[in-house]
Amino acid sequence: SSGVFSEACAAAENAWVKLWLAQGDTASASAWAADLEQRPDPGPGLQFEQEPASITRGRVHLAAGQPEQAAGLLGSLEAAARSAGRLGRVIEILLLKALALHQTGETGQAARALGECLALAQPEGFVRVFLDEGRPAQALLGQWLGQAGKSPEREYAGRLLAQFEIDAAAGPGPAAPTARLAEPLTPRELDILRLLAAGLSNRQIAETLVLSEGTVKFYVHAILGKLGVRSRTQAILAAREHRLV
Repeated sequence: SSGVFSEACAAAENAWVKLWLAQGDTASASAWAADLEQRPDPGPGLQFEQEPASITRGRVHLAAGQPEQAAGLLGSLEAAARSAGRLGRVIEILLLKALALHQTGETGQAARALGECLALAQPEGFVRVFLDEGRPAQALLGQWLGQAGKSPEREYAGRLLAQFEIDAAAGPGPAAPTARLAEPLTPRELDILRLLAAGLSNRQIAETLVLSEGTVKFYVHAILGKLGVRSRTQAILAAREHRLV
């Protein structure tokens, strides 16, 4: 149980640091990173548990204008994650590494890191990992796409950029109204509901979110049930009533 408690505390700590970064409070995030560096080495047996915090420290270096430190740290983390087969972590690390290399002016290496990141992420349909890095990732994707030529990841990168625009247009949905539903919508269901409200078909939603059309149909059915309606049109009206879109 102590391990579970330790993981929960680490997750909460990382969430706070990400919130500071989102709010532009680089000073608090940098103070946390400095404190983290002074903590005792957890030993090889606990390296996996420390990995999320180390990745977050890389983000802090980026936000603090220290891309060289970020690139060095992320490079060592990448090697460990690869050797252990942690694909999700490798994708996240590669994206941050690409951002760090781009900041240092190593644009060629940045493009290669991002290209590898996209190649690993596309089969699994990763979307949120890119969106969570905000405008820097959006700009880097745009630059990569402009030089991608006939890369097989071109279409995937285009979908990711389209999702950035959709999220920006939708804006953050208010959390409180969802609580009035008998069963609140999940973040993924809210994403699909906003695309429904934008007039996209199931096929277009599937392409945008890199899902199968069957999966989208499943989510739409769940959304209708939670909103207590029978059609997409009624769902959009109910969503506006609940201020979900």
